[in-house]
Amino acid sequence: FYQVGDPVMATRNGRSAHMILPHPLNNGHCGYFNPVGYLQSERVACEYHMMSHDWCTSSPAGIQVLSYTDLLILKLPSQLDAVTINSTCYHITGEVVESSLVDMPTINGNDCDNVVMELEYHVIENGTDGISGVNAVVVVDTVSLTTERIIQLFSVQFLQGTQSEDIFHRSGNRGYQIGQPLLAGDAFQDRILLNIDSSDWLLVTTSNQYCDLAHSVPVLFGEDIDMSCDLNVTMVMDDCSELDAMVTKFYATFAKQYIGSYGNSNPDMLSEWIAVIGYNESLPDVESGSSNSCVGVATTQQLVILYGFTGSASYPVVKVVGAQYSYFTETVMTQQCFGLDCHGDQYVTLRTHVSFIEVSNTPTTILKRTTNIIRRLPDDFFYPFLSHASCTSCHALLMSLLVTICSLVGN
Repeated sequence: FYQVGDPVMATRNGRSAHMILPHPLNNGHCGYFNPVGYLQSERVACEYHMMSHDWCTSSPAGIQVLSYTDLLILKLPSQLDAVTINSTCYHITGEVVESSLVDMPTINGNDCDNVVMELEYHVIENGTDGISGVNAVVVVDTVSLTTERIIQLFSVQFLQGTQSEDIFHRSGNRGYQIGQPLLAGDAFQDRILLNIDSSDWLLVTTSNQYCDLAHSVPVLFGEDIDMSCDLNVTMVMDDCSELDAMVTKFYATFAKQYIGSYGNSNPDMLSEWIAVIGYNESLPDVESGSSNSCVGVATTQQLVILYGFTGSASYPVVKVVGAQYSYFTETVMTQQCFGLDCHGDQYVTLRTHVSFIEVSNTPTTILKRTTNIIRRLPDDFFYPFLSHASCTSCHALLMSLLVTICSLVGN
């Protein structure tokens, strides 16, 4: 039987193989020779570099769906009994596509269709009985033939035979909890596409690293973030419009269209989500300036999240009530170099600020007014006395009764 960390065995076309999960190498490039370790769930991101001008037609294994799904996974390492991989394919827009139609990349004009961008393995295990099933979710996209590199995301998750694959770990039971990931996603057909992995909901790049998904951290509720990263712009530094396109694409990679109002907002109910202001707004135009400079480059992205407390004062619920993206620009100087140093890489520092601002009013205690008690006698209380005016002793009795009543009321 499998032991923790053992490579998961497989067969391909009758030959022995391993179940592979690509891993980033030291330079951040994807290495496609890392076997999946039994019971070792993980998630990684790495770069795929197009090594030749015909990268789409040559269909390298790293970007084709078939290389990840055309496997038989051995239930136990010492037996030939195997299970097939049940695969589901999505276009990056969220549309389900037939797996057989996207097995291999194909050229479509100036683009390459069916390029693998994300892969999720869900491996069902039953203890010493080994692996009972494997499901794969593959996300493909259309990439321009002039693209030089893409970011790919890979993950594997081991689940027990009785465990559901559709468990969402939310960030609070109604209201948000401090330090939990902020719910964020994009809309598709009146619902929100929310990743099953909470660490991928809303990301920002880490400081002192290159600007890509391989170096990113999730945004946690209530925790302000001030990060910066270096974007390699060597290939476009002499063209301000290309520089603008690269910066815009970078920000679009991390931006999300909606943020959950509550820590357990339902993806099927748009009313429980807040549209982020500024998501669809174009960045300021970049113009070529004097002295080899690009004017108006958006080098800082700011995300402000407004939240407040709702409900009773004894049990307040944290709710996000608004969010907005805004950008700040500056002039970037293009590097002019002479001699041996002209081939060095050039970078632009991009900054990301995330801030949480409370906008709820402080609750105040309001005491109920003291109740005024008005003591009254019935309207016909003196009727028996007044109706017998001829009685000589009635007036004396009435006065005595009035004095008694006044003394009682006074007490």
